[in-house]
Amino acid sequence: MNPWGDSIKAANQHLGTAVEELGDLITWFKRDIVGREGFSEETVTQVRDSLAAMSDSLHNVATTITGVADAQSRATLKFLGGSRLNREEFYILLASETVEWTNKTMGLAAFEDYELFDLLRYEGEDQSGYIYLAADIEDLPAVDPDDWTLAFITRTYRKAIIAPEAIRWSTLSSKQRAFFKTYLPEMVGRFLHDE
Repeated sequence: MNPWGDSIKAANQHLGTAVEELGDLITWFKRDIVGREGFSEETVTQVRDSLAAMSDSLHNVATTITGVADAQSRATLKFLGGSRLNREEFYILLASETVEWTNKTMGLAAFEDYELFDLLRYEGEDQSGYIYLAADIEDLPAVDPDDWTLAFITRTYRKAIIAPEAIRWSTLSSKQRAFFKTYLPEMVGRFLHDE
């Protein structure tokens, strides 16, 4: 699991512990404080209000964490399905280390990361996905055989990325052809060219 996934998992675990402890605190409050002598009504009201506020806050945190995890899942599935990502989805996947295409990793500082990523979007009649520029599309990291989730994502990832050797040069947009000719001329020959 990447740092993003580890963080979400840890946040969920800590949140679960906090919810359990708050539940115990509310039970104790209702059992041992409410209606007992020695506590002013004002104190009981303040504690009750504080417990309610804590409960509401924990619920809001849980909703937020779930929303972040859901956004990452949706972006991952969209990418793996070969669909075009918007800027927010791209940066979610970049933060979660699902994609690593940045101007720095590609040596193209003249481009903003999302703009560069979007330039690599390919939409043909029979396939769509992202053009993979590494020398060998099979150069993906090895997967632990016991990690079936990562193995599934890796297999699917291989379908979401397309080697230049599988794309006809003529099917690229004029903007993409100009980009490759200007910034990555060594890649031009890897595409399929009509005779």
